[in-house]
Amino acid sequence: MNSYRTLTGLFLKQLIRRKSIWLVCAVFMVMLTINVFINAQFKEYLDQGATFDVATKKAAKQLESYAGQIKGYGLMIVVMVSALIAPGSRKDGTTQFLISLSVSRFRLAVSQLTALIIFVFVSTLLIHVGYLIPALKLGIVSIPEILFAWLYLLIPLLLVSLIVFSMSLSRSAIMTYAIFLLIPFLLIPLMESSLISLADKTDMIPFFLSRCVDNLEFLYPPIHTIIFWPHLTLGPPVTEPPFPNWTWTVVHLMTSIAFWLTLSAWLYRRYNFGTRVLTK
Repeated sequence: MNSYRTLTGLFLKQLIRRKSIWLVCAVFMVMLTINVFINAQFKEYLDQGATFDVATKKAAKQLESYAGQIKGYGLMIVVMVSALIAPGSRKDGTTQFLISLSVSRFRLAVSQLTALIIFVFVSTLLIHVGYLIPALKLGIVSIPEILFAWLYLLIPLLLVSLIVFSMSLSRSAIMTYAIFLLIPFLLIPLMESSLISLADKTDMIPFFLSRCVDNLEFLYPPIHTIIFWPHLTLGPPVTEPPFPNWTWTVVHLMTSIAFWLTLSAWLYRRYNFGTRVLTK
């Protein structure tokens, strides 16, 4: 147990030294800026002659839009941090040194993952507490949301960190970024927009190409659809069609996560860590 704590502390320090602490500081500054801006907007609405209720609704709507942006950028930050810890320890020789001391690859990976979980947990709490300060002033959050809504942000972020970290165990940080940032956030939208633009000009679009673009997105879990934070639900229940089909969303989520974990495990088993002999 002591050795496990030591390893976790080691990788947590390495994660912080690799400029990840600046991401935490950036998150804190962003939440502080949002708090100041919302207060300024609320006072401006009142100065413009709006009633207290109208000013509260406008400020609350603005705060809700910020929450959507926080969730989107939060996913990207988690991807960036999750892809750093394992490749970084291989680059500076920490992994090689620990393996030479008969530390198993499994214990090594678990220690790195634990350090990553601690980092994501602290960042999530900072985001949640920072959001609650203006939200409580506007009265738009309930007691259950104060106590439990942060879990609806933490769990999706942990799922993202798990699949990204598992891939980074055998791939470089650059390749991991390309797989989980470049392809889903840049390449797929660019290909979709290109096909739509081409479809407006001609009907001769290869069926195989359009099908590949349609299905490529299904390789990635729809994490954004299950982030209910800062609330406990996505909104009021839908009483008219089209109704949300959560069954297929959950199936898509679980199968895509299983795909990346299985692929990562297969690549990790075949990955060559090199010699385990201590160098003089």
